[in-house]
Amino acid sequence: LIVDRLSLPDAGSEPVSLPSLLGCDGQQWIKDFVSSKVLLKQDAAAAKQEAGFRRPYSDPVLNSDVIYGRLIQRMIDSGVVDLTVNPQEVVQNVGVFAVRKKNDRQRLVVDARGSNFWFSEPGHVHLPTGSALSMLELGPDEELYVADADIANAFYNMALPAELRKYFAMRGLQARHAGVTSVGGQAVGATQMVWPRLAVLPMGWSHALELCQRVHEHLVRDSGEVSPEQAVVDRRRPPHLAMGAHAEYVDNFISFALEPDRANHLRDLG
Repeated sequence: LIVDRLSLPDAGSEPVSLPSLLGCDGQQWIKDFVSSKVLLKQDAAAAKQEAGFRRPYSDPVLNSDVIYGRLIQRMIDSGVVDLTVNPQEVVQNVGVFAVRKKNDRQRLVVDARGSNFWFSEPGHVHLPTGSALSMLELGPDEELYVADADIANAFYNMALPAELRKYFAMRGLQARHAGVTSVGGQAVGATQMVWPRLAVLPMGWSHALELCQRVHEHLVRDSGEVSPEQAVVDRRRPPHLAMGAHAEYVDNFISFALEPDRANHLRDLG
């Protein structure tokens, strides 16, 4: 893991709340999600014991307080973590490591296996599959045009509800190592322990894909120019291409049309 190569939101960024992304009923949907998906402490402990889980994995380079502090400072600047000085606001730790992306960049990945034991199984999501794409039909003289786009740092631009952040804490460190002088508007000493907690959807959380997919589908529908009937989805009759079609795959959007301008137009909407 090389801190300067990580693909994170720009400094000064703030993640967008999930309720605002999910529309008028978003607040209630998140409230219902939290109340129905979080398990009791004894159930989480039993699941951990049955699985033989001990601790999450973190890149060994982060054993260095200097490097770990630089990472936390970068994550604070990007709006990816918040801080607490209260260890009682830490329920479960996560680990972090990086995988290589193109252009010599790195994607920060969260080992949230421990966190996942605190939640029930995620809901089913309807994704476009190879089988669904293969069912698109063209006339003998028609050509298919495809355009695509992806949401940059999608997971790390969506805010994790505050009541869930205690399940996604990183190891504590002295404030000085991350250049922290205050938490929640209160001054902290250089040697005071602070605990970073993920403030965005963690890659590695079992529910992150479901939430990101739901947000993406809502935003596409909310554009008002494409309908759910035009979506390419597994185990559903393929849409007619005369008006164009679209597919949302987590943080990727693909448009299909019989004219290139229409494909690009739909892509821009997504």
